[in-house]
Amino acid sequence: MLTLKSLHLPIAMKAVLLIVALGLLSVAANVSCLERLDALDKLNAVVTRHLAPARLVLSKPGRRSSSASRPIRAVRPRTPTRPTNAEEIEGYYAAAKRALNNVLTYYPAWKATSGAFSTTASPA
Repeated sequence: MLTLKSLHLPIAMKAVLLIVALGLLSVAANVSCLERLDALDKLNAVVTRHLAPARLVLSKPGRRSSSASRPIRAVRPRTPTRPTNAEEIEGYYAAAKRALNNVLTYYPAWKATSGAFSTTASPA
């Protein structure tokens, strides 16, 4: 069987060989990156030529539809509306009860697994 004899080189020589090998790998990586950058530049040029007419149209005044062209309105603080009497409270309660019944109608499996939103009286 063929066996490799280890290199009997001093440590300094092994360090120099390692540094040279890493330098060669770095050069290869740089060349590869530069080739990819050239490809990206070509792609950028194609996209720029393709989008130039649209950018020209959007840059003309009067044709923008962005939020920058809309007038600014003053923001007023909202005051929450709260029920002021018992009838309004009962109306809110009835609306919430109807909404929960609608959920139970559309999702009957949920009613069977959870009694949390049941509108029927539970035995005490």
